Amino acid sequence: MTKKIFEGRLSMAAFAAMTRHRCAWSGCTETTPIDPGLPPDWRWLVLWPDTAKAPTFEAILAVSERDCVLCPTHADMLHNEVLEDIGQRLDKTEGSA
Repeated sequence: MTKKIFEGRLSMAAFAAMTRHRCAWSGCTETTPIDPGLPPDWRWLVLWPDTAKAPTFEAILAVSERDCVLCPTHADMLHNEVLEDIGQRLDKTEGSA
């Protein structure tokens, strides 16, 4: 059984009061300080519906279903054990790509 922890969006005040990111992988308790930014081995994970046009980060956030971080262990697990290798790195897209 999964436990719903939070639904909705955080206000800027609530976000500003946070001091640590927590890995979003179910059951993981790893955290990292929010400032001065995410360490290089942590990863942002943003999911949005495929029907939404998302050419900018702001547009993605407007329709995102989830915005979270993954610790190094779970970022590697997602990359190496879950996602299919497409033979190249994804890069910044331009226009409607």
